[in-house]
Amino acid sequence: MKYNLLGNTGVYVSEIGLGTMTFGEGEKWGAFGGLGENESALLVDQALECRS
Repeated sequence: MKYNLLGNTGVYVSEIGLGTMTFGEGEKWGAFGGLGENESALLVDQALECRS
């Protein structure tokens, strides 16, 4: 995994990330995408399979 400095903060972050804003169901989180637990788990599994 490659890491880069985040601006001039001194913090290193990975070049690859998995956004999870769309994870979650219901009235509150459904506005952002509404992926259920099973769908979210599949995406996480796929991301883990793809890492090198």
